[in-house]
Amino acid sequence: MNETIERLTAIDLMSGDPVAYLRGDQSVGEAARFLLERGMTGAPVEDERGSPIGVLTLTDIARLGGRTLRAKDDEACAVEEWFDELGERQGLGSIPSRAFRKLQVREAMSSGLRTVRLDQPLAEVLDALLEGPYRRVFVRDPGGTLVGVVGLVDVVRAVRNGLR
Repeated sequence: MNETIERLTAIDLMSGDPVAYLRGDQSVGEAARFLLERGMTGAPVEDERGSPIGVLTLTDIARLGGRTLRAKDDEACAVEEWFDELGERQGLGSIPSRAFRKLQVREAMSSGLRTVRLDQPLAEVLDALLEGPYRRVFVRDPGGTLVGVVGLVDVVRAVRNGLR
């Protein structure tokens, strides 16, 4: 393998943007709006003390929307454009926004958070990415604070740049 690529660590791979959190007590509707408006596909969830407790993704919301549509047909209501867009992207059709105002993020999120240290080498970051169903891992500083995220695209981009 290329020496430059072998020396890559999580800090070299992660996005430079600050980590944007969702709150566990937010509604799923607020969370979907938050993600869509920022062009994000998922975000870590924090509890009342500010500690990370899980992850919520657009895929989680879309799956939940599919179940909600079947379970709560009587809640059909006017649907905001961004729910329509999300539902269409995920092949679900319209998602009733009223149902999403009642559900909290902590009820829809995946518990636990896959993280890596800033100094973890590329091979270990790849192992963490391949361990679970998600396409991202969060990067933590020595104090445990989340400081970035590494997605599959970030790794591909870094490897490609290292080959040039």
